[in-house]
Amino acid sequence: MIFRHGKLLVARHGENSNRPWKWEFPGGKIQPGESPQQALVREIREELNLSVRVDAPLEPVVSRSPGHEIALMPFLCRIVSGEPELREHAEIRWIELNEVTSLEMLPADYEVLKVRENLRRLSEYAGEQA
Repeated sequence: MIFRHGKLLVARHGENSNRPWKWEFPGGKIQPGESPQQALVREIREELNLSVRVDAPLEPVVSRSPGHEIALMPFLCRIVSGEPELREHAEIRWIELNEVTSLEMLPADYEVLKVRENLRRLSEYAGEQA
């Protein structure tokens, strides 16, 4: 979860995605031989052409729906260099943490925010970035 100036970066899938028009916290799948942090740095570079520093983990979550299970390992991140570019997404936004509920997010991403400790740490981190 990438913050800058107290705001959180969210990205929206396009119409040709398998998750059309849904918002998400950028990230992706871990490749064999990668740590979760290495995967996050790689995915953010591939998706948004950003270099990020992974600061701290949040509580992991598992989101289940019929025939589908996703384990998310969220981290607090900050940009080291670059400006976000649309490479795989249709849109990006910098939002206040309390604006997340107004977006049609992917269910797994909402699960991260249901963990009280994650919300507390996200709020603190956003305040540090303001």
